[in-house]
Amino acid sequence: MKRLWLAAIPFLATSCAKFPANGGIGNFTKITFRIKVAGNINTTNDDTPFTNYVYIVAIRALNTEDVPNTGAPVPVIGSNTPNGFVAGSPTHFVQFASDNPLRSYPFILYKFNPGPTSGDPDNPINLASWFDTTPTRGAITNFKRLDSDPRTLQFDLFVNQLVNTDADATTIKKLQINLLTMSRLATSGSSGRLWDALGNANVPSELTTTITVDLRSNNTVDNRFETEPSTTTDVTGGNDPDLDIRDFSVTVQQP
Repeated sequence: MKRLWLAAIPFLATSCAKFPANGGIGNFTKITFRIKVAGNINTTNDDTPFTNYVYIVAIRALNTEDVPNTGAPVPVIGSNTPNGFVAGSPTHFVQFASDNPLRSYPFILYKFNPGPTSGDPDNPINLASWFDTTPTRGAITNFKRLDSDPRTLQFDLFVNQLVNTDADATTIKKLQINLLTMSRLATSGSSGRLWDALGNANVPSELTTTITVDLRSNNTVDNRFETEPSTTTDVTGGNDPDLDIRDFSVTVQQP
């Protein structure tokens, strides 16, 4: 069991702060993400400070009633990849700063840039190009520090952070989501790389499992139906509890 080293810094418990002047957190739908692993979240602030794993929530924001049959965010398996962590047509991803977990805001929301051909349905995004949305849409300010539970990542995202302006917040109807853990990016080589994602990685047909949440009503999608094995290891490439997703929930709360 890894030990988490603590430092005397602000926000060691749940961190909450006002959203910047582009709306206010109370005015928009809140989505709470919770991911629990079998071991501990591997960071540079534990008893193995020279290793830190990659923890990502991949998001596809949808403005349609129907969920497309293609383009779901899926894990990267081989090394022939533009980013090393996600494939499909995700629009955003949140990454936990495992290399600097004590920073003021360790969860960072990124947005993929559009594909090379504007409006091309076969190439809607550029998987090799993304940017930090903090300067324009504000930081992720509601989250839990690992000292309260070193196995669990939890943070709140507000729907207006996923769009260019607050006025566009109502255009997003659903989110298609995948949870991705990995020992390193596949761009560093796939040999010896360990990873997990939603679905039972021991069953090849489940490697493309995603979940969908509707942002128009209060609801929760969680692991009650064993989307992710809760008692058996399914890390691809080896057995590492720090990567093994055992439980999760995504909760939508209207303002």
